Amino acid sequence: GLKGSLSPWAETNGLAIDSKTAPKNLFSAAGDGYAYSWDLETQKVVQKFAGHGDYLHAITLIPGSQLLATGSEDGTCRLWDIRTNECVETFPIDETSSRDKFVAATTVDHAGNWLCFGGQDSKGRGSFNTVHVASRTVMTKALTDPSISCVQSLQYCYSEGENGTVDLVCGGDSLYLEYWDKMGKSCQARLKTSSPSIYTLNQSPSEKTNVLVSGGTAPFVDVIGVGTRTHMLSFFMDGNMGI
Repeated sequence: GLKGSLSPWAETNGLAIDSKTAPKNLFSAAGDGYAYSWDLETQKVVQKFAGHGDYLHAITLIPGSQLLATGSEDGTCRLWDIRTNECVETFPIDETSSRDKFVAATTVDHAGNWLCFGGQDSKGRGSFNTVHVASRTVMTKALTDPSISCVQSLQYCYSEGENGTVDLVCGGDSLYLEYWDKMGKSCQARLKTSSPSIYTLNQSPSEKTNVLVSGGTAPFVDVIGVGTRTHMLSFFMDGNMGI
C-alpha cells in the first residue's frame, strides 16, 4: 500500500522462530501493524503484539532473554516481553516527529547483548542504531554512505565462529555492502555485490563454511568470505531450472 497506510491484508514481512520452547513458536511481522506468535503444533495464533502505528518490516528474537524486537514503518523499533505481550521499550530511528522515516531491518548478536535496527531517517538517509540490550540504551547512531538512502538488511558476522571478530554488515538500496565495527562506530570496508538493492543477509558461522550470503533485486545469491570480506561466487536463479 501507500506509505503511511496499513495493508488491508496482513502480509508477512518477517519471521523469527523460537526453537527452544516446547511447543515451538513462530513469530511473524505483519502488514496490519501487529506481530504474532504462532504455535507450530496447533498452527494457531497464541499471542498478538499491538502498539506500532504502521505496518511491520522486521522481527528478531533476542537469545538469552524473553525479548522480541520489531521494526516498523512508523519509524520505531520496539522491544516486547514475550511472556506478557507488553512493549517494554520504544526506540525511534531519530528524534523528529516526521513520518518520513521507517525501520526496515533488525538483527542481534549471538549472545543477545547487542541489538541493531536500521532503515531511513527523517532526512531520507540510510541510518542504523545499536542498542545495549541489558540496559536498553542506544549506544550508537550511524549514517551510511550517501549512496544508501535506506538500510534494508543487517547481520552480525563472526570471522572465526561465534567467538571470533565481529563485523556488523549493512545492506540497502545500493550495490555495496558496508562493514562496520560491532558498535557501529566506523565503517571499515565496502564490498560490491550483484544486486542494486540488497534485501537479505545471513551467515553460516561454521568453521568450514564461514560465509555470508546476500540477496536482493538481482537473480543472484552472492557468497562472501566472512574473514576475508571478499566475494567468492554467485548462484544464478534460473527460471528454467524446473524446480
